[in-house]
Amino acid sequence: MSTTRGGQITFHNIRMWWQVNVTTIKYLNIFAALLGLLTTYFITSTNTFTGAYYYTLFQLFNKLGFSLERNVVLEWEEQRYSSTLGQQLQNPILAQCYQELLQALFVGLLVYVAASTVLFVIINHWFKRKGQKQSEDNHIRGFQLAEPKAVTADVGGQYRLIRNVSF
Repeated sequence: MSTTRGGQITFHNIRMWWQVNVTTIKYLNIFAALLGLLTTYFITSTNTFTGAYYYTLFQLFNKLGFSLERNVVLEWEEQRYSSTLGQQLQNPILAQCYQELLQALFVGLLVYVAASTVLFVIINHWFKRKGQKQSEDNHIRGFQLAEPKAVTADVGGQYRLIRNVSF
């Protein structure tokens, strides 16, 4: 089986396009995820984090089968409160803090998606512009952007020169 040079070039171009986009997406996702987490952190109060922590902890205790009469201690704004697990599971403040944290995480997710999309479009536009600028009149690995008629005329002229050379 023979492979044409054009097929090799096409495969190489597709492979390089894939590698550039995968690398771009990988680093953009890391940056955008950090931006989303920072957004979540800055729009959420300390009490919301604390309340969501205790809400999740007490729900976990309940799922693990701890007795609802078990005494639990909750530290809130530098004060310690003691009550049963069943009472804390019904605590509306903890449930509200958990919901607020989920809303803040959703806002962070929106920031992540928006930032990664916008940055990906900007970077790809930059790559495209840079590639077109390099290929306007410069050879890149032996290639030059040209109209088919110009290529035909150029190849025909080279063929005539080679034919007239004598050894």
